[in-house]
Amino acid sequence: MRLTLDHVSFTIGGALLTNDVSLSVGRGDRLALIGPNGAGKTTLMNLVAGVLRPTDGRIALGDSDITQWNVQRRARAGLSRTFQITNLLPSRTVAENLALAVGARDRH
Repeated sequence: MRLTLDHVSFTIGGALLTNDVSLSVGRGDRLALIGPNGAGKTTLMNLVAGVLRPTDGRIALGDSDITQWNVQRRARAGLSRTFQITNLLPSRTVAENLALAVGARDRH
């Protein structure tokens, strides 16, 4: 399934944080989003994840326009994000942390 951003922008309080971003990423593709602090990387990820709504443009997952979908609906459709913190419980093993993630996904 392809994730497509089409001319996505985000403005808040008159400040343009993300400007006219277009990209397309397919299943299995890898994409590096790099830039200095304040470049808008986290804002863009929040737009993709549904934490923020674009003020302009469109976000699609496959053939579905998901621009107005909330985080939960995007997750049910298979779109989620990770954060730089790589473990939930530092005192637990990698396998135990993964088991927690799988259990949450499968609602166990």
